[in-house]
Parts: sequence; C-alpha cells; structure tokens
Amino acid sequence: MHIEFLVEEPSAAAALHNTVPRILGPDASFNIHASHARFPKLTNPPKLVTI
Repeated sequence: MHIEFLVEEPSAAAALHNTVPRILGPDASFNIHASHARFPKLTNPPKLVTI
C-alpha cells in the first residue's frame, strides 16, 4: 500500500513523518508533500482509491 499526503505546513509534515510509520506498519510506503501555500479547495476531488 502507498499513501500520498498533501499538507499545508512543514510542521504537519514533520508530525506525519513521525506518526505514519507507527500507524501503517512496515509494509506500507508513503510520501508527504508540504507546501507553504494553501491548497485550493477541491469541490470534486478525484477518486483515488478503488475497492
């Protein structure tokens, strides 16, 4: 499993970097993308997960 995180602040990225591995376990991978600018509100976000 791979998860991409989009966060607005570097402090949120640091918090996720320390917390996510404990939650997801060793078999999952993740990337954290931090931005100093605010992300636009997604009115119709793309469907990224299919079950």
